Amino acid sequence: LASKGLPWFAGRSLGEVCHIVQLAVSQKKVLGYTDGNMVPYSHSEESVKQQCAAWQQPFLNPMKKQEPDSYPVATWEETRACLSAILRSGCCAEVGIIAVSNVKRL
Repeated sequence: LASKGLPWFAGRSLGEVCHIVQLAVSQKKVLGYTDGNMVPYSHSEESVKQQCAAWQQPFLNPMKKQEPDSYPVATWEETRACLSAILRSGCCAEVGIIAVSNVKRL
């Protein structure tokens, strides 16, 4: 961006340009990422994920070949039974305690 000669970056150091871009991504949601490329926020994966969450719909990345049925959905009863089994299994430092990050990997 700095090499494009854009007037709003004139006189800015590379560090300042990087900081401005980072703020545009993380704070202002002007820019985002899709498949590792920087895009306008409205076209970013984060924006699409937020829209899916608002509509309570699953996020399916169109760039990845995912079938809607490729991830089976558990019932609440199945979820309770599996979590109960995990907590009793002794896979944790203390019985009955498991890190959320470990649950997400299961």
